Amino acid sequence: MIVRKIVSACTSSAIMLIIYSAFEEIALSLFLGMYLLPIVLIYGTTSSIFSDLITKRLRGFYRMFMALIIHVFMGAILVLFPMQLWNHEGYILILDAESLLNNFFFISAVLSAFIFWFIDELIRSDKYRKIHLKFRGILNKIGDLRI
Repeated sequence: MIVRKIVSACTSSAIMLIIYSAFEEIALSLFLGMYLLPIVLIYGTTSSIFSDLITKRLRGFYRMFMALIIHVFMGAILVLFPMQLWNHEGYILILDAESLLNNFFFISAVLSAFIFWFIDELIRSDKYRKIHLKFRGILNKIGDLRI
């Protein structure tokens, strides 16, 4: 489980880096990614493990939906709590949806949490395991070819 979470964290950070690069310069994207990776590795992995503990008794779509809600909520809390703690833009921020949607850090945290959840659920799925085993079999056959 921990390895799956770390792979999900690294993959979601890489995808966020690509998204940043699409809208900003590469140097700024790398700067943002440099700070994003440790946050996602520490906070995102911990939040995802917490989500798995809460939803372990649920099954099917309901478990996936609850895990999504928990991931996005924890991503939003990561930004909203410090903003309210240091009184950033006043207390209206939580109630004002327009200011939340214009906040780069809030959008980035929620998008990163969603991507983390998506990658984690993808790796967890049975279809991924079948594709992974087939791909590993092909790589083993290629590895048997020696010069």
